[in-house]
Amino acid sequence: MKIFRISLIVLLFTNACSESEESVSPLVPPKIDKILYNGQLMADFTYEGNRLLKIENYNSTDGTIYETRELVYDGDLIVGLNEYYPLDRIYYHVFSYNEKGQFTESYETRNFQDYTSTSEFLYDNEGNLIESWKLVAGFRNEWLKYNYEGDKLVSIFNNNSETTFELEVDNKLNPFFQFPRPVYDNLISSFSIYPIRNNVISTTFNDFEITYNEDGYPLTVYVDFEELLVEFIYED
Repeated sequence: MKIFRISLIVLLFTNACSESEESVSPLVPPKIDKILYNGQLMADFTYEGNRLLKIENYNSTDGTIYETRELVYDGDLIVGLNEYYPLDRIYYHVFSYNEKGQFTESYETRNFQDYTSTSEFLYDNEGNLIESWKLVAGFRNEWLKYNYEGDKLVSIFNNNSETTFELEVDNKLNPFFQFPRPVYDNLISSFSIYPIRNNVISTTFNDFEITYNEDGYPLTVYVDFEELLVEFIYED
């Protein structure tokens, strides 16, 4: 069974705006209705008013739902996420925030195995994400350090593999930036989304062609080497 889940490309978000005169001012993020992958439905979003309640991720082979993500709220604050997979497997996430309202921690458990992990996120005084990691059995995995030139993210250093991932970001906005990372992490195949604000247009290995709507949010992302077109459809 061939399943596509967005895990490695484009929309890295930086916590800082570009210095370019064309930079877009922050707006109320639009509501994504659907995400298409080469014209095929990959993710469907359900809302109650302005609150995102659920994301359903589809199997590319037969169009059935492969995964469901349900958000948990305390008032208007997202405090958790439940991920439902086949065979009644559930991943539970509980979120924490600092006094500035920044997402700082996700505690994960699972109903089908003895597993716990804690993902942590650190910020500088300007609110830029500078470091993140996942603690599993006392060890730091996925340990990343985010490097900036001025207010623009230019590279991510993987402390586990001791490798640097260079990138270039645009001066536009990412519609997922308002959400804690587990809400969108690994949502679509070939598409990694990080808790940073702008969109990646170039990496050490690849370039990405992005079109935008009038508010500066992505409409399409084309990945030439995969002949892949990801489309974002927003609610009116």
